[in-house]
Amino acid sequence: ADPYRYLQVSIRALDLSVEERQDEVSETEEERLAAAIERWETTRTESLASGYAVTYEANCNTCPAVGTQRVVVVEGVPVDPSGEPLELDDSPIGATVDQWFDFLRFVIGDVDAYDVQFDPTTGVPFFIDIDARREIDGDEFRLDVLQIEPLETETGS
Repeated sequence: ADPYRYLQVSIRALDLSVEERQDEVSETEEERLAAAIERWETTRTESLASGYAVTYEANCNTCPAVGTQRVVVVEGVPVDPSGEPLELDDSPIGATVDQWFDFLRFVIGDVDAYDVQFDPTTGVPFFIDIDARREIDGDEFRLDVLQIEPLETETGS
């Protein structure tokens, strides 16, 4: 009889347990994300129908705009002061709450570190901290929402 057989079986059981736990954590994160999106849809429809302005701070080595940003969003589209759509194609995460949700859907379960905090009332992801691969330095991304406010009137003409 193999004296290490019990140890091998225990290690395999531990591996399976860790795999199952990772599936549970991912499912929980997906459920949290889905619930936040549902709250955001209600908030956007009921309180932010004419649009919103969001102020956030982004920190990322690959982002074109870092530091504090203020973006006005009308009908889901970031706009400049004249109401013309802004081109933000270089941003991996975007600049609107909907784009942040799209980004989170894309990375969830596919990154080494994922920490996202959602506003319990509005669903807005007010804190996002992502590290795609822990062994790679400089691929981290962090976003802090400082303020989100409704627009009193539509931007533009």
